[in-house]
Amino acid sequence: MLKTALKIGVAQLKVGACKTANIEVIERLAKEAKDEGCKMLFLPENADYIIHGGAGTMEASETMDGEVVGSFKRIAKENGLWINVGGFHEKIPGSEKIGNTQLMVGASGDIVQVYRKAHLFDVDVPGGRSYRESSMTISGATYSVADTPIGRVGMTTCYDLRFPHMYTALAFEGSCDIITVPSAFMVPTGRAHWEVLLRARAIETQTFIVAAAQSGQHNPSRASYGHSLVVDPWGTILLDMGEVENTLGTAVLDYQTLRETRQNLPVAQHVRRLQWPEGEPTP
Repeated sequence: MLKTALKIGVAQLKVGACKTANIEVIERLAKEAKDEGCKMLFLPENADYIIHGGAGTMEASETMDGEVVGSFKRIAKENGLWINVGGFHEKIPGSEKIGNTQLMVGASGDIVQVYRKAHLFDVDVPGGRSYRESSMTISGATYSVADTPIGRVGMTTCYDLRFPHMYTALAFEGSCDIITVPSAFMVPTGRAHWEVLLRARAIETQTFIVAAAQSGQHNPSRASYGHSLVVDPWGTILLDMGEVENTLGTAVLDYQTLRETRQNLPVAQHVRRLQWPEGEPTP
């Protein structure tokens, strides 16, 4: 565990259909993060684009060696900055579906770690909208952890937030100090659940939670809640970016808080694996 306090940058984006324009915004915010002295920049889910309609979304996807990922790698290298790309639409050779793929890019421009979103958003949102992410997205099947200059980072994405077992596994088995939750959260569920779930995950796992978010109206059929949050292991909100668009926020991760929280309330040492009585549970 690190022994210092480190500054991070969080990009709250409102991406549209034009990948070039979206990358230009990210490039500007990366330079701002560098000038602010940030050690890492966190981008939200769908950092490359959000397009109206599934056909356009599929058509615009790119492989890992495409121009979009090349741009992320170039921006990291040019700024000497680690970048957590919260998600891009990955065309997977040999598959009819794409990946919702998160990247950890080192300051040298190399891809250090990859995570493909495990829990896909197949829900009917209050207000009459239905979403079936699994209709065009393949589900990831493994945990991903990256050792970085700001600590050991576990990677999750958006709807994963509702599955706490992932977070306790990353913290207690994966020994993570920080867990990412890049998102493009829906507005109705964001208003109701976003903050309370993020604070709960931070408190349960005694980690820093970094949740870079999309914000605003992307197209006539799609809007995101915003409110990128950084939460410390005690559940204190270090950053809430509200509803701003295409803006950099910063927060300082104080590792003294992490140490004291775990020393004073050592929940990781108290975890017990219970068993069901014989014959239970029943449907």
